[in-house]
Amino acid sequence: RFFRWRYLRKSARLRKLIQPVMVKNYLKISWRTLRRQRLHTVINIGGLSLGLAACSLLFLYIRHHLSYDDWHTNKDRVYLASQWSYGGPDYDSDSTWWSAPAPDFGVNSMVSAALPETIKDQVPGVEAIALVGGQSGVVKVGRSVLRERFTVASPSLFDMLDVPLAEGSVLGFKDPGHILISEAKAEAWFGNRSAVGQTLEVTFQGETQTKEVVGVLAHTDQPTNFQLDIVLNPRSKPNYEQWSTNWNSLSVATYVMLAPGVQPETLTPAFDGIVDVHYDHMLDITRERAGLAENQRGFGFALVPLTEIHVIPFSVRYGNMQPRYLAFLALIGIAILLIAGINYISLTLARSAGRNLEVGVRKSLGARVSHIVTQFYVETLLVTVLALIL
Repeated sequence: RFFRWRYLRKSARLRKLIQPVMVKNYLKISWRTLRRQRLHTVINIGGLSLGLAACSLLFLYIRHHLSYDDWHTNKDRVYLASQWSYGGPDYDSDSTWWSAPAPDFGVNSMVSAALPETIKDQVPGVEAIALVGGQSGVVKVGRSVLRERFTVASPSLFDMLDVPLAEGSVLGFKDPGHILISEAKAEAWFGNRSAVGQTLEVTFQGETQTKEVVGVLAHTDQPTNFQLDIVLNPRSKPNYEQWSTNWNSLSVATYVMLAPGVQPETLTPAFDGIVDVHYDHMLDITRERAGLAENQRGFGFALVPLTEIHVIPFSVRYGNMQPRYLAFLALIGIAILLIAGINYISLTLARSAGRNLEVGVRKSLGARVSHIVTQFYVETLLVTVLALIL
């Protein structure tokens, strides 16, 4: 009597022995069922695979745009000093909610070239500061004369960012007579020869200068806002003294790296002090235009985290992807996944009526409800896995 099934099935040891056999049996029956109903299987797997593929591509695209410059070691301490202004409810009324963060606010990533040195002297808690700008010119390599776009960047930028080097060093870049080029430019200009130590003739702003290549920047597949093909030291600009003291020209992006433990909000009073001295006329203009009180500010500077620059609608300079677009894409991806799931459920329910006989036979042979439910779960899991593989 101790060998009756009602006693054996209570044995934990026996259940452990039976479980692998049952799983194998579930998989075997599921596979046979899918093979027997091939048209239904193809429709289910095809619909799920298309839905999962579309959803995966959308979320990979979203992840790509959210991962710009998040691979730098100091990413949590590097910020872009942006300029903002408030125009009031009637200002810029032609703006629409899908083209700007708010119609009343104007945000500009470009600031005066005089700002970096001023921040360095007057804002506490800043460990390093760098300006980045653009410049068109001509490069003469041997007998070839090429029209190129340069990046003007402070040497301290390479202390903030993890820019890989293929050859040479960035230490010599502090000399205005030196230049950095990308791996692609080095290969195009010098072929298999070492680019370090080679000289170029660079002409911009009406002046020709001889530059020595001291470093070759390696190509990286990581998403970044920095396009560093040909990098010049700012001090090599012919009009550097005038350019670096002109508060009316918005021509550079300014990056600051805060000291460890310093929060950007604590620097607001120092930035307000800079505005009071150099942009007092802008405070008056924005107050009058927006109807602000004397103690309200309609103009100032804000620090934008390095990893958020790409998803803030500054300008086409950064190839920005606005957060609302990413949210729309995420909703589309979720909708596609839901539609694929609902389609699979509908087809499975439509087919379930034809399996009543199978369920009845299995129950009459002693199968429990949990066994039958598990069988259907295994079938669903198998279809999902096949859809993912495809």
